[in-house]
Amino acid sequence: MNSSSELGMAADPGGRSVDLQFFECLPVACYACDRSGTIVGYNRKVVNLWGREPVITDRFTGAYRVLNEYGDPLAMEDTATASLLRWGLTEVNKELVIEKPDGKRLVVLSNVAPLHDEEGRTIGALDVLHDVTDRRRLEDARRTAERMSAYARLAAQVAHLKPALLSIVSLLDQLGREATLSQEARGYTELARLELVRFDTLVKHMAQLSGAA
Repeated sequence: MNSSSELGMAADPGGRSVDLQFFECLPVACYACDRSGTIVGYNRKVVNLWGREPVITDRFTGAYRVLNEYGDPLAMEDTATASLLRWGLTEVNKELVIEKPDGKRLVVLSNVAPLHDEEGRTIGALDVLHDVTDRRRLEDARRTAERMSAYARLAAQVAHLKPALLSIVSLLDQLGREATLSQEARGYTELARLELVRFDTLVKHMAQLSGAA
């Protein structure tokens, strides 16, 4: 008995399970693999996520390319489905990036569960994928807004120091022109003046980033 039969599905030569009813009625994107990692069933929702139909050579996933949450390419043998089938390790809400053949990327949460036969033996795995791309964009936008707000608050606080900063720079300019000043003291004076000028430039950049300028 082959793995497809064990799962109650008969895969056609193109890799698509002939029995589509179970998968197509599910409200989520999902697919099933047999013990070797061959895809033996899937629905249209997961095809839309992948951006392609799986082919017979695909194993563990039908995605064109998979990346981890840090954006690094992930080998098919390192996916959550592969970990479950090979080592019995389960992962819940594993964040992945799916890259479609056209280059478009989606952020998904992968939830893999084992499929068992009547005797409790693992005969395959089911992977349910949730597209969280829009939610991630909103979260990134919120974090960016929070950072910009923090920059604005800091720039506003530092701006109160600017009059004193300008007075110190002016004083250092006058001190640097003092004829009785030793060469060493003159060097330290110029160094302090340059550091204050750099600090003033940094304050201006912060104000521009925060939109306070």
